[in-house]
Amino acid sequence: MISGYHANVAEHYEKFPYPSYPWFASASWKQLQAVDCQTWGASHEIKDIWIAGCGTISPLMFGRRNFMSKILASDLSESALQICQRRLRIYGMRNVQLKCEDIFEANYSEKFDAIDSYGVIHHTVSPVRSLDKLVTALKPGGILRLMVYSQEAREQIENLRSEVKEKKLSEISDVKKFLAERVAQPSGDLKNSAGIADALLNPIVHTYTRKQFEDLLAAEARLRVLKIEDSKNFVAFCLKL
Repeated sequence: MISGYHANVAEHYEKFPYPSYPWFASASWKQLQAVDCQTWGASHEIKDIWIAGCGTISPLMFGRRNFMSKILASDLSESALQICQRRLRIYGMRNVQLKCEDIFEANYSEKFDAIDSYGVIHHTVSPVRSLDKLVTALKPGGILRLMVYSQEAREQIENLRSEVKEKKLSEISDVKKFLAERVAQPSGDLKNSAGIADALLNPIVHTYTRKQFEDLLAAEARLRVLKIEDSKNFVAFCLKL
């Protein structure tokens, strides 16, 4: 079920499933190390995983690396999940269940050993409420990986996004023309339509300073922060007490 708060976000990702990858996109076992939940710092074996906001490809990557675990991958977008399903079939993955679901509407309680929410809660109307839902769903001793946008790293994108909003651009063709005038050499998400839409047309975006992110985590008394990586955006690994 999709919350009324996020109907516009769901509609956005139905139109622009994200991220965009070739059908046979793959990665080596070593490259998949980052999604090996057993290495994140949980106090017990990882048997059940929730990817909260999975997009079009992460269930495949998690499924391959965590092949002994059961994985629930949820997203607002049926279109993204359909792409995921095709990928899983291509690779014969059977340990992943897909579900169309809004974090706000999830009612899991101490169900998962590991939860991944990578670039998701900053697209919700209340990241605080979203974090509460994630922590409630996590078993004591379980691990949460959480990524949010860095205000500093996101500065150029947010400036462009403000201009797009001011000009009331909504068609991807118009946004591409705008970008051609503003950015000499597009990189990262600005190199493809799905990335451009996610960066500049997403209806809800929150960004954080390091302190704001630390305060968000500190306000959740059930978590202990193990580490925060900030090479670009912020990625936290948190243990549920």
